[in-house]
Amino acid sequence: MASDLESQAEPKDRTKYMWGAVILIFAIMVAALAFQGRPTPNTSVVRMKHILIRFNAGDPADEARARDVIRGLRERILKGESFEKLAEDFSNDPLSASRGGDLGQMEKGTLTDAMEKFAWTAPIGQLSDVIKSSYGYHLAIVSERFISEIDRLEMEKKKQDSQDSISGGGGASAPASPAQ
Repeated sequence: MASDLESQAEPKDRTKYMWGAVILIFAIMVAALAFQGRPTPNTSVVRMKHILIRFNAGDPADEARARDVIRGLRERILKGESFEKLAEDFSNDPLSASRGGDLGQMEKGTLTDAMEKFAWTAPIGQLSDVIKSSYGYHLAIVSERFISEIDRLEMEKKKQDSQDSISGGGGASAPASPAQ
């Protein structure tokens, strides 16, 4: 009988291994969430919100109606009404209207030309003038912007080139003649 008790070894307690695995999985999940929303260093992104008022391009009366609506909304925002509330109530963009007009993060080059220009040149937090695109009329606000190192250098080069052309010439001057 004593040999039966000796042959039945006490089961090993593996709970410390299970808790270790749970903690490891939790740490991996936290790290993944921390890095998930960050843009890659080589990608420029902008976060914007907008209000879209669509119109039928072939109908001048509908276009005039849309233009009047968007101008009225702009005036209301300038007088202090909530952009987000007006976007929810009036925007014709079904994806962003329910989020107060928030488009989320958009990579450079993914917007229409007029919206793209505003996105990368406007001061953060400033309400746009009325912007016309193939989708309709927009009001937009840039919430945040991340410019990649590559794009920042390109912008600086364009700025320098435009300053050189304004100052008269391509920036290269004739070499001075040696003094004799």
